[in-house]
Amino acid sequence: MLLAAAVAATVALAACLPGRSEDPGPGPEAADLPPTPDPCLLLTPDEIAAVQGGPTEAGMETFGQAPGHRACLFGQQDSPEATTISVFPGDDLGWQDTIDDVELNFEVEEIAGLGDAAFIGANVLHVHKGQFIITLYAGGPWTDSERKAKVLELAPKALARL
Repeated sequence: MLLAAAVAATVALAACLPGRSEDPGPGPEAADLPPTPDPCLLLTPDEIAAVQGGPTEAGMETFGQAPGHRACLFGQQDSPEATTISVFPGDDLGWQDTIDDVELNFEVEEIAGLGDAAFIGANVLHVHKGQFIITLYAGGPWTDSERKAKVLELAPKALARL
């Protein structure tokens, strides 16, 4: 069950990676990118447990395919629910690419008051702050409005540590 939740979260986040536009042009070299923070340190298992309910396992880091992309999966003990957070370098152009990519398949809702800019698309919160883009997904048997409330509660904690 946890594997199914992880796969679902990964699929949701994969749609949000930068560089998927029709004419992406040359991408940045990994050496030119700022060091990406460890996403598993942006939230704690206790913070996630308080929002998701129930004990939460320590984060398990995974790496994305794009240069500098790092992600972390926090599983709920004895439950298929999982929360994922990813971080990758992203300037204003990368942020616009992210918006454009998500808008290809999903409705986008702008969110005020988080980072430099933020939106939710496909139940995934996307936040641009400084040199980075963060995505946050709260898996589980929740309604869209419940998922939105959960990621909006977690996001300020993660952004404070970025």
